[in-house]
Amino acid sequence: ESIELARRALADGTLLAEERRGRPFMHACIVLAMADPDEALPHYHTVIAAAHERGSLFTLAWAKVLRAQAFFFRGDLAEAEADLANAIRLSPRDAALPFWGMVLAAGLARANRLQEALDESLNSCRRDGRRRRCP
Repeated sequence: ESIELARRALADGTLLAEERRGRPFMHACIVLAMADPDEALPHYHTVIAAAHERGSLFTLAWAKVLRAQAFFFRGDLAEAEADLANAIRLSPRDAALPFWGMVLAAGLARANRLQEALDESLNSCRRDGRRRRCP
């Protein structure tokens, strides 16, 4: 049921066009990526292109973390590694990005990938002045 709702929400592109921060769009993409990463990837490509067009580093970094997650679900570890490392470089001071990026990086590190990005993400989380909990 949630997969069908995500598909309907993403169907005509209105959700992406009408929002500013991207949360509903991204959440619908996450649901879709968990069910079918191949179906979600074009939506991530679209939001990444829109972030480039708008000049939004925050949206670009988050979209790359989430696209990395879809690549990870699909088993494309090299693609996941590249997107996640890029997202971490784009947003080194945002504690939320390194935290969620760290979750994905931990999965990649288990596959003997991305140890450097995992370390950078953890260090970034620890440096952040907002004192969010870091794993």
